[in-house]
Amino acid sequence: MIPSTVRRRVALYRRLSAAGVRRTSLLLYPLRRRLPPHHQRLDLDSGDYELYSAGHPPGLQLSAGSGRWEEKAAEGPLLGVYDGAQFDPVKGSLRPGDVLMLFTDGLVETSDRDIVEGIDRLTGEADRYVAGGFHGAAWHLIEAVAKDVNDDRALLLICREGSTAALPR
Repeated sequence: MIPSTVRRRVALYRRLSAAGVRRTSLLLYPLRRRLPPHHQRLDLDSGDYELYSAGHPPGLQLSAGSGRWEEKAAEGPLLGVYDGAQFDPVKGSLRPGDVLMLFTDGLVETSDRDIVEGIDRLTGEADRYVAGGFHGAAWHLIEAVAKDVNDDRALLLICREGSTAALPR
């Protein structure tokens, strides 16, 4: 079951988009209610974005043109540790058919699995959705990758609608 706080944020985002708001700022909060790991600015018209991080895993962008996942790692210390900390965003652009995946470390890292292996497992599972689309995929990915993990498990998929005809089959 998707937590009500996540459902409310998604519903608000959809209402803003339907009302014509063309620039938005999204916060992805871990389900455990710690401080936010990712902050993203997204221009809904152009697909341009800035991704900030506070010491959390990189975002992953699927390029519809190549069918490959690329890490989008922003620079920044843990949030709240240093006064006046500098957070430098990574900038990117979502083209039609592209997907941006943001997630918490509890989804990809455990005491017996390092983060690189976890990210590889996540992208491997996410590849199953490339041909059919990512609608409704977030919860399924969480369950496939970290079903019995007793840690924060949050995942946000941002998909830019458009033709995926250029995707390799």
